Amino acid sequence: YSIGDRSKLEYGKDGSLTIYVQHESPGKEKSSNWLPAPEGAFSLQFRMYLPKPESLEPLYLPPAVEPVR
Repeated sequence: YSIGDRSKLEYGKDGSLTIYVQHESPGKEKSSNWLPAPEGAFSLQFRMYLPKPESLEPLYLPPAVEPVR
């Protein structure tokens, strides 16, 4: 599974983006932002194509993954 620039993502009113990385569907209203994951432990890969110059800096950190329950 993957999410990319052609995905029909839903953004928050403030421009924020929440991606639900989980085994169970987050519900119909959030399914466009759902990235299915296996049950148990898994790893995420962050890949950029044609990144902006600031993301090539040695101190660049990608957005944090925040657990939500």
